Amino acid sequence: MSKDPLYLFLHVPKCGGITLTNHLRACLPETERLELYYHKNDNLNTRKDVRAYILSKPKSHRDRVRAIFGHEVYYGLHELFPERECRYLTFLRQPKERVVSHYNFQRTEADSGILPIWHWPDIKPEGRILDFADWFDWNKKQHNFIFNFLTAHFFDEELFAGWPKKPATAEGLEKIKAVLDQFYFVGLTEGPENYLFFYHLMRIKNFLPRQNISRRYFWPTTQPELMAEVARENLFDQEIYDYAKDLNRQFKKRHRRLFQMIAIELFISKRQFELNQVVSNFYYWSSLMKKRSRIYLNLINFIKSRRQSTEFSSEQTDRPGKRDN
Repeated sequence: MSKDPLYLFLHVPKCGGITLTNHLRACLPETERLELYYHKNDNLNTRKDVRAYILSKPKSHRDRVRAIFGHEVYYGLHELFPERECRYLTFLRQPKERVVSHYNFQRTEADSGILPIWHWPDIKPEGRILDFADWFDWNKKQHNFIFNFLTAHFFDEELFAGWPKKPATAEGLEKIKAVLDQFYFVGLTEGPENYLFFYHLMRIKNFLPRQNISRRYFWPTTQPELMAEVARENLFDQEIYDYAKDLNRQFKKRHRRLFQMIAIELFISKRQFELNQVVSNFYYWSSLMKKRSRIYLNLINFIKSRRQSTEFSSEQTDRPGKRDN
């Protein structure tokens, strides 16, 4: 059994999770990770579905897994791993920004023809793609989305289907805060140091480009009155986000030196990785140019011959002469 902590990452939609989970897929072997997404894993709609799916995995896999992540991670999964130290993680985003990002994401997929069928009623309910104002008015689940998502994943049996089931309340808000208090780390999407800390926990040193960047169809600055309405319909989400900021600030204060060391170490690693990527891309494009451009090929050969000639001349100059008798 692994002695490492088991990290349980709750991926809240449009809160930076794609970038994080793609790093997990790229850097953790399959034996050390487990994904929980309803559309990938035999329709994981309930806690019962998730439990059955996890317990269907060989015990050797469950003992070695270091990260379980996805939209269907729920608070309570630690009960399936009584002998492991389980640490819950999640990332949250400023609510208005999250709503706009969700629209741009669905609109991008709709225009590209890759929108999953279960999202059609959200953005294309009557055969036409909705603009942002109509989309937000039509999709009531975008009103306090974070509140409803966390409520389902903290307390309800159903994780995906049928929410929101009841209005957001102050009592429900306090219950959500109490569960967030049990999380090991609550990250914020706008802080790059939050991502670096996540990578540190997972021992990730190779970095990928930002993932899942949608085209912008709606610009918030163009319609301030509409964005004010979005804010009014997400007051509970804003309360959760403000609380998450406090938790995040307290965590960094308790681990100030660690964050400083991580930032320096991973900054250097990331710059080195990016430099390696530049060099790799140069050689890739250079090899293509050699095949497609005779002028470029002749230029490269000329440079190589000049360099070899220079090196040969240097060797001749440095070689000791014959000693006088």
